[in-house]
Formats: sequence, structure tokens, C-alpha cells
Amino acid sequence: MQSKREVIDVDKPLFYDLTKENDLTDNDIQELSPSRISRPPPQRTKVSHRSNFTLFPSTVKRFGPPSSINIRTALSQLPSRAQSPIKKLKQTQSKVGGTKRAFELDSDGEDVETKPKKKKQQEDDETDEEDAYARCHAGYDINNEDIWKPAKVNQAKLTFDIPDSPDYLFASNQLSHFNLKPRRRQPDFSSPYPYPFTKLPEWKPLRRYIVPPPPRLIGYSLPTKLRRGSRQRIVQPLKQFTSFKHAPGSINHIEQSGPWIAIASAATGGHPDDAAIGDIDPYNREGSIMVWNGKPEILPGHFRQKNMQGVAEAVSLQPSKKYYTVNDVKFDPCSSSLVSAGNDKNVHIWRLDDETNTYEKDDRIPFAYPPIGLAFRPDTSRSVISVAERSLHLISDIADSPVEMQALSLSGQKKKDFYVGAMTWGRDLTANHLFASSEPLDSTKFIGHHKAIDTEKWKILYAFREDGAGDEITVTKDGSRLALITRREDHIHPLHIYDVRRSNPEITASIELPSFPSNIEGEVTSASFSSDGIYLAMGRNDNCIHVYDSRFLDRLLFEYQHHGLPKTHPGNHSYGVVKVQWVDEDSVLPFGLVTGGNDGCVRFWNPQQADSNLHNGSILAEISSDVATFSIGNRYKGEHSIVVGDGSGEVAIFDFAPQGYHSIYR
Repeated sequence: MQSKREVIDVDKPLFYDLTKENDLTDNDIQELSPSRISRPPPQRTKVSHRSNFTLFPSTVKRFGPPSSINIRTALSQLPSRAQSPIKKLKQTQSKVGGTKRAFELDSDGEDVETKPKKKKQQEDDETDEEDAYARCHAGYDINNEDIWKPAKVNQAKLTFDIPDSPDYLFASNQLSHFNLKPRRRQPDFSSPYPYPFTKLPEWKPLRRYIVPPPPRLIGYSLPTKLRRGSRQRIVQPLKQFTSFKHAPGSINHIEQSGPWIAIASAATGGHPDDAAIGDIDPYNREGSIMVWNGKPEILPGHFRQKNMQGVAEAVSLQPSKKYYTVNDVKFDPCSSSLVSAGNDKNVHIWRLDDETNTYEKDDRIPFAYPPIGLAFRPDTSRSVISVAERSLHLISDIADSPVEMQALSLSGQKKKDFYVGAMTWGRDLTANHLFASSEPLDSTKFIGHHKAIDTEKWKILYAFREDGAGDEITVTKDGSRLALITRREDHIHPLHIYDVRRSNPEITASIELPSFPSNIEGEVTSASFSSDGIYLAMGRNDNCIHVYDSRFLDRLLFEYQHHGLPKTHPGNHSYGVVKVQWVDEDSVLPFGLVTGGNDGCVRFWNPQQADSNLHNGSILAEISSDVATFSIGNRYKGEHSIVVGDGSGEVAIFDFAPQGYHSIYR
């Protein structure tokens, strides 16, 4: 009877007992020859929970029959996890009578039928698999001392020993008011879960939060609102903080330094005297030099005592002091000192008394003629100041006693016929240069001298090629270019721009300004470059402001105008736009131009908007009379937004306006 041949199922793995080097017979090898076994899909070697090595038929095909190779040599080329001495089995299936039977090879290589596993044994096998999985993942527990070594703890950092030295005890007493916090303890990972688990915070729905802008040059004094569909901002007016009227005449100059405000004003009958004091005007009174820090304070200076000896008793009832007009006032950038120049032909230096918090007169510098202008040198550690008189004077340091002063005439031997009308210091490369312009005392003449002076050697570097009477002179922020405005006969007002970085500057651009109305004597009262040196703004006494691109002077960019009704008092002279000043802004408002005119308004102009825009020229501050001068404060230094002085002697302090505040004027 021919025996039925057992057919090996290729989907089942073949198990071999490798405890013996040759444990298969030739019959078994024939049964396992690659020609008798259909090729199975590629499978990887695996290790069961019984640590049995599984040899797939693809392995037999790779290494040949087991009798022709050393099986242990084949195992050495397999993964190391499969090379443990284990029990190897061969499991086959046969189909006899429609039933499946399991076989394993005994020590002689014969097939021995095995009984199927019971249900309880299968459950034990599954339990063994769970135990093996738990043992495998036990290595992830860092607190398991059988597998992981405990973390080292730096005991030196866990304790803080206080030394007993006197130096340490003295230092601890000195630092006791700082509320020192204890040293942070190093976490201990040697014990399981040293810190309790904390519940994560629950995030609430976010809401829109508008961050206020940082302080600016004008700071919060320019509240704005955004029009829908446009990035143009509308500047809101400021709110008047306080005002006072103690000056005897029109305000000439206002200066700010922190909480202090210095005011120089005219005085009725305060004109200079050629010799002895004549009759004193009955309306002449004190107040031409004042300071303000919470309240106004009149400084006792710039007056002369009239000699009343030999005067009749009736005449002696007249005032015995004459108060003079103060033309200019400046704060020392290197100290808290104050310098003022007046028609009494003196420059007064005032020192701040720390105990009384008041200014007291410290020194007086006499001049031959009334000084009309002061200018401190910027970016210096010394208090170097220039004084404009009929000559140009330089004081090397006002802190010296006595002070050292040098004089230089712009017009040579004809200094009695001219006076220095405008001067300005250079910047950066030209920081040692002082630029000055003169004009004649006779208003019917139109000649002048305009020169650059080296303040280190105190000599004239060069003269600008222009002979008209000087109106204004200004320099860019980097000190590379200078604008000179003069006036000639036939109402001609030329504008020249020079490159002052050269030893012999040349005119880079030149034009004639638009003509003035025929009923006034045209004059440019103020000029200023923008911070980037591109825009050049000029204020005129016809109440107009002209803005040019300093690189291309062939056309006028903007023509602004203070179109409100003039508020000049009857009998007083109108000076039109008295001051123009560029201000730098942040991302909300890039930059703008601030001007003051005879309509009693200080306005803000945005060059990024058309001059015909109704919102351009927004009012920042309004007063009851024509604007004589104004000062823009620096909010970083605690100064006020804008301080305005008018032609009647009133001073008004303005700060940012609350929402809903509106001006009654356009």
C-alpha cells in the first residue's frame, strides 16, 4: 500500500531543534528541499514568548539543506536576539480524511503527532505574553532602582550655610531692604514623583487688546482716530492745562528742560539805552524773565537802577528801576543752569539752588551792544555757548569763573553797521563749525555777510558766495547741507543750499522764492529741515508755509496757510508764521510739521497728505491772541506737550486732549 505523503503548508513556520548539530534525516531534507516547497512571501525572523527560533522556508533556500551547512553558522548571521539555545519545533499540517493534524520531529527525525492545545493552556500562554510585555516595558520606568541608578543630588546646593564673618553680616544688613528671595532648590529625581501633579491652567477665550503707543516727541499729545477704509489719521486738539499772564509784553522765546519752563518777553519801554537812563515808561514793569515749575516765578534780573540823587521830591515818585526786554533764554544741556540775554547789554547766568529749588543769579557778562541770540553747542561735555551781537562771541565754558570769551566780526571794520541776525551749530562732521549770517541795521539796505567759523581755532573758514541781507540759516540733522535764505532789492528772496562738508562749499541748488504781497515787506521768519534732510519748510510773514524737496527745488511741494482770522491786537505789528518745526513720530504718525501763526493757532501738517485735504493742518492749540512763539516738549524728559506764548504776554501750557474734546475753530 502506497503511503500518502505529508504536504507541508508553506504558510506555517518550520521549527527545528538545534540542540544537536545534525538532527534531520535525509528523508526530512528531501521533504524540505526548495523544489518541493512553494516560495512563500518574504517574512522576517521572530522570537515567540517561548524563545523558539523560527526558521522560514526562505531561510532554507538561502542557506541550502540543513545537512550541507552548519546550522549554527547560519544562525550566527541572523539577528542576535534569535541565537539563544531553545527548543525548535516543526509544525506541519496534513489533510487526511478532511482533518488537520499537527506533527513535531522527535530525536530520530520521525514525525510525532501532537495533540492540540487546550483552552486553559492557551490562556496560560496569553498570560505569559502579557508578563513578557510588562518585563519589556519595565525598563522605561526611571524610578526602578533594579534597572536605573538613582540620580546624583548635589547636596551643596540644597543647603545654604550663612558664614559668621563680620563682612558678610554687614553686607546682609545693607541688603536687607532688597527682600532677597531664598535660593531655588534643585529638584530631586531619585524618589518617585517628588512633586505633585498640578492642573494645567484653562485658557480663556482671547479678546482684542490694543497696546498704547510708546511716548513720542509730542507723546500722547496727539490722539488720533482712524477713518474707515483709510490709513490717514486725524490729529485731535490738545487740552489747555493752565495759563498765566505775568509778562509785561510779547513773548520772545520759550524753553523747556524737564519740569522747568523759561520765558523771555519784551517789556514796555525796555529798549536799550545809549548812555544814561532817561525817562522810564510808566508801564514799564518786571516780568521779562520768568521760570515756571508748578507756578510762575519772576527772576530779579535785566534791570538798572536809576540815579535819583539831586532829583526833586515830586520827580522822585517816578519809578527808580528800568526793566529791559529779554531777547533770548536757553537751558544749559550739560547742567541745570539758565542763560538769558537782554537789552541791558548783559548776559545773565542763573544757577539752580537745590535746597530752595529756585534760580538765583550767579554771574553777569557785559557786552558793548545788546545781545540778541544764544546757541549752545550740541553733543559736547562742556557748556560752550555762542552769543550773537553786532559781533559773534564764543564762551568756552559758562561754568568757569571768570568766563573766557572770544569775539569775531563777520563784517570786518564795518561791524557797527551790521548785527548777527541768525546763527546755528553744525552736526557730526561739522560739529566744530558755527554758521552765522548778518544783516544791516538800516532796513533800507539789502547787504549782509554769511560765514563759517572754526570754533576750535576761532577763525573764519570760508564765506558763502551770497551778499544779500540774511533772513534765516539752518543745517540738516547730519550737518552735511546748509540752507541760506536772504533778501535783496526788488523783493527778491533767493534760497541757496550748500554742501558744507567741503572746505570750499559749492551751491548744490538755488531758486528764487515766490514773491510776497506788495503791501508788506517780505521776510522768511523761520526755516527748518526735516530729520531725514529731505523736506525744507519755511515760515513767511504773509501767513504762509512753503515746503520744498531739498533735492529738487524746481517746484513747490506744499503751500500751507493759516487761513483763520488774524488775532493781532490793534496797533501791533503782525509777523505771520513765526515758527516752523519738524517733529518725528512713531508708526502711528510718521512725522509732521508744527507751525504757529497770527490766527492764534498752532497747527500740525502731514506732508503725506495733500495740502488741499481738509483734515491737514489740524489745530493742536489755540490761544486768544496771535502766536508769538511756542515750544514742543519731549515727553521722555517729563516736559509738556506744547507751551505757547502770544503777543499780549500770556503763556498757555497744553497737554493731550481727552476723547470728545473739539475746537470751535477749524
